[in-house]
Amino acid sequence: MRKKSFLIILMICMVGSLFLAGCGQESGSGSGQTKITYAIWDKNQQPAMEAIAAAFHEKNPGITVEVQLIPWNQYWTKLEASATSDTMPDVFWMHSQSFVRYASNDMLMDLTDKTKGDIDLANYPQDLVKMYTYNGKVYGVPKDYDTVALWYNKTMFDAKGLAYPDETWDWNKLVETAQKLNDPDNGVYGFLAPPDQQSLYYDFRLSEWRRDPECR
Repeated sequence: MRKKSFLIILMICMVGSLFLAGCGQESGSGSGQTKITYAIWDKNQQPAMEAIAAAFHEKNPGITVEVQLIPWNQYWTKLEASATSDTMPDVFWMHSQSFVRYASNDMLMDLTDKTKGDIDLANYPQDLVKMYTYNGKVYGVPKDYDTVALWYNKTMFDAKGLAYPDETWDWNKLVETAQKLNDPDNGVYGFLAPPDQQSLYYDFRLSEWRRDPECR
């Protein structure tokens, strides 16, 4: 699974039929049936999302939730195409990197009033809630998010007489300690991480921006 930080469901599929019916499409004239399309990008979560959709339909037989799996490498291209043609899914996952572009172009439903009654946003990390708030309006309900962790080799720290990482560490301390651990002649490197944007590159760019005014 390719992990992406701060996944968001725009209009979560479990808050009640009144909420969902307001954004659904009638599947047939006079049928009394409503179909909600729900787009996701992770096939590993597809079974769970379909189980949630089935449980929701059982309690709300007049509403069917169709889970649409779109692979990550196609997801944003198709979402943009559907936005320009006014055929976007009713419910879909959003990413922090793309949120402002969709919110600023009036592509998303304002959920502010609904979250006051149906969902208590106090139950979620407030930085996450703020990330999907635009011009004072809430457009997303948090679903899940990733945690970036630091692992360290105690043997290497002990050999150099260095204290282990603790809650006082910041990025400057990480760089300082990595330089002390670094011994490339003997194949020892103070810091190692995969070339991944989410867990390495973006974090370091932010820390560099904070340290060096020239980066601003």
